[in-house]
Amino acid sequence: MKRIITASFVAAGLLIAGATNAQKAPFSLKNKSVKVYVTEKGTDNRITSTGTLHFEAKPQPVETEVAVFVDPSKTFQTMLGIGGALTDASAETFYKLPKDKQKEFLTAYYDKVKGIGYTFGRTNIQSCDFSTIIAI
Repeated sequence: MKRIITASFVAAGLLIAGATNAQKAPFSLKNKSVKVYVTEKGTDNRITSTGTLHFEAKPQPVETEVAVFVDPSKTFQTMLGIGGALTDASAETFYKLPKDKQKEFLTAYYDKVKGIGYTFGRTNIQSCDFSTIIAI
């Protein structure tokens, strides 16, 4: 059984990206945490919260230990939000869903409390690999 685990390390990136070079404030992950979500094929786990991890200062990890290093002096760009692609095929599939499932879908993706809180949608210009329209 394959297990996909996603820790919202984006939160740490957001904290870092939020500070501009002009601020030069000391950055600390002390008292910061991330939520861990799991998606497992063949189970009811679909973006299921499985706990919270807390950042802590540690000595040099051994080679077999998984570690994420955050360098607060490295800032690149700010993050406005996260979203997904909206293709004509996805719109067609969405349209075919019953109204209650459409509402469930929108809540799962865009609700900040009950869903994953998408804030952006991206549409294609011209054509898309997932298009159901055949041009002649």
